[in-house]
Amino acid sequence: MDDRDVAQAFMLGLENTAIDFDAFNIMADIPFSENEFARWRKEPLALVEERFLGFAELMVQHDEDPENLLRKWGYTYWSIDKAKERLGYKPNYNFPEFYAACKEGNVNHYPYANLPWWGM
Repeated sequence: MDDRDVAQAFMLGLENTAIDFDAFNIMADIPFSENEFARWRKEPLALVEERFLGFAELMVQHDEDPENLLRKWGYTYWSIDKAKERLGYKPNYNFPEFYAACKEGNVNHYPYANLPWWGM
């Protein structure tokens, strides 16, 4: 979850006159389908490695335990479809982009990455 996407959703909510008191899931796009979450619960590292080759090795290079990091993501599928449909929310900072930046050593992609609550 990127703070800039949260700010985008907040502004969209303020500008939207069709909603009153409503709740929306605001987060990055999930890089897996809802149907794949059964596998996610059983073997998250294998699923991530299929989509993001070298993930485990890259996390180890950053002194992270890849399996522990993936457990922090949780095991519940939180759909953001309602926010997309009702607010026009479109997250700009998703895992594939973050991963690509991490592989390239681009620390400017997410300037808050080294804060303790981020996890890496």
